[in-house]
Amino acid sequence: MALASRTEQPSWARELLALLQIDHRFAFSEIYPSSKLRHFRALLEQTDISFDSMLFFDDEMRNIREVSSLGVKSIYLESGIHWEQFQLAKNSFGASKH
Repeated sequence: MALASRTEQPSWARELLALLQIDHRFAFSEIYPSSKLRHFRALLEQTDISFDSMLFFDDEMRNIREVSSLGVKSIYLESGIHWEQFQLAKNSFGASKH
């Protein structure tokens, strides 16, 4: 799993992830003020995982539109993600890749 966050406060965001004790769950992170296009291109370079093999969740439609334009399967979430939603999307996405 990876993080892609457009924030003006990257050090604060990393500190928050550590305080929540979830930073270890993400193998890659792109946390800086920039477009999601830049974030995802960097993730592609780091992971060599094609855009069409990525699954993206976000609560901002502008990010969904940007990332979808790359061929990434993007899921809009109005009020944050819940474990059940994540599992359902992951399982559905995995099934469609076979």
